[in-house]
Amino acid sequence: GKLIGHNTDGIGFFNSLEKYHFNIQNKQMLILGGGGAAIAIIAQAALSGAKKIVVAARKSASYIPLKEKLEKLSVKTGIEILLT
Repeated sequence: GKLIGHNTDGIGFFNSLEKYHFNIQNKQMLILGGGGAAIAIIAQAALSGAKKIVVAARKSASYIPLKEKLEKLSVKTGIEILLT
């Protein structure tokens, strides 16, 4: 068998902004935190053409894995993603 999963946090976040006619293309974004929902929103912003994404996250045990994920996403999408 094959198991396929989807994360809808990022899509849902941007869908909720549509009624305000918000479009992330060519805009800069600041994300506070680096948990699962934040990563989904960051990924969707990058895929949707954000110009630059800055992520402010605590330097806990998950900081290095988060940094590695964001670096891979930045390379894949060509979007500048900075972790502070």
